[in-house]
Amino acid sequence: ALALGMINVIVNERLFDKVFVDKWTVGFDELKAHVHDYPPEKVEDITWIDADKIKEAARLYATNKPACIQWGNGLEHNVNSFQTARALAIMRAITGNLGVPGGEVECSPLPSLNRGAPEFSLVNKISPDKRANRISTKDGMLPNVFYALPQSIVKAMIEEDPYPIRVVYVMAGNNLISFSNIQETYTAFKKLAFLVVTDMFMTPTASLADIVLPVSSYLERNSMKEALDYPVAEVEQKVAEVGECRSDYQILSELAKRLGLGRYFWDTEEECLDFLLKPGY
Repeated sequence: ALALGMINVIVNERLFDKVFVDKWTVGFDELKAHVHDYPPEKVEDITWIDADKIKEAARLYATNKPACIQWGNGLEHNVNSFQTARALAIMRAITGNLGVPGGEVECSPLPSLNRGAPEFSLVNKISPDKRANRISTKDGMLPNVFYALPQSIVKAMIEEDPYPIRVVYVMAGNNLISFSNIQETYTAFKKLAFLVVTDMFMTPTASLADIVLPVSSYLERNSMKEALDYPVAEVEQKVAEVGECRSDYQILSELAKRLGLGRYFWDTEEECLDFLLKPGY
């Protein structure tokens, strides 16, 4: 609400960067209509922040370029975290504070683990037809690499467009908690013919699954981590083996073999890790 109130001030007082908005953004009229319902006086009732302070903060941010907004877990571990982050991203954009020295700069990832190699990503195996018809295309929102946006996935599951989604395999995630609009996400997952979840715990998403595969913890497998903004990798060595839990790689590799796709995987997880340690892209 605070971010929407600040956007309301920036839009109504025409403090936005018109050149940037006209050239690089879409949906500005819709944004203007949406924030009309969030004047500072109403936001004061919601946030307990004085309306004059909200106006002052909005003017201070919009008229002092370059400007930068930082936030962390306190904001993101919240009920409405996705929409809050989205509102802040919008405020960054309409004030023209993206891609400018001293403002919000998205750095290109530095070379680290070799995840960008075609042998690992397999993006070159996607046919032109499937690329053109993949989820998110019609929404006009195509993130980098070949991921689909969460809201586009849920929409495709419900509307069966661009094609019906009958089977979903979930790993390293709990979609009923991490996706926005839990009720819509629940409806989408209940529509599936088959749902598989790999997890260490019976999460809300796992409770909907037809099959739950127990996955090993970070203490039960060799793995590596990397940071996006500096070329340092962290090696995590296996210290224990409990029961018959398998790593995500082992599960996917065995599944691929049964589907006739085993040639795209390394024989062992260690060979895969060795490949990632080769000189990167």
